[in-house]
Amino acid sequence: MPFRAVALAEIEALSKQDSLLQDLCLLRQTATSPVTLAQQWEALGFPDVLAWLQEILRNAVVRKLVPGAAGNLSRENGHLQQIADELDLSQLMASYDLALRNYQGATGPFNLNHRGLLEEFIVHWQTTARPSRR
Repeated sequence: MPFRAVALAEIEALSKQDSLLQDLCLLRQTATSPVTLAQQWEALGFPDVLAWLQEILRNAVVRKLVPGAAGNLSRENGHLQQIADELDLSQLMASYDLALRNYQGATGPFNLNHRGLLEEFIVHWQTTARPSRR
């Protein structure tokens, strides 16, 4: 029974990560309220969301640097490849750095406002990761 519980928890976490990836792609294309989205992300489980953002961005960097590489994710994900293809390395790294800083701020001794940290990342992503209009 314990192995089944672990497997179910992993499936749930993967589902939440996929939802987060979809949100990142949608944020690039549509105007979304950072406050509303931060509430939704907080419900997924904080600080897991910031850890997942770091993993997503780390894997996107790997795909950017090594075309065809899967990164740490064992499954193929079109949204991850889309992010890796459409953002340049500096955008990916700046987003990763912010996710890391916010994770450290939320889990460190200062106990910063979780929703505020998520909102900050969302606003950053909306402004930094916007597709260029040509």
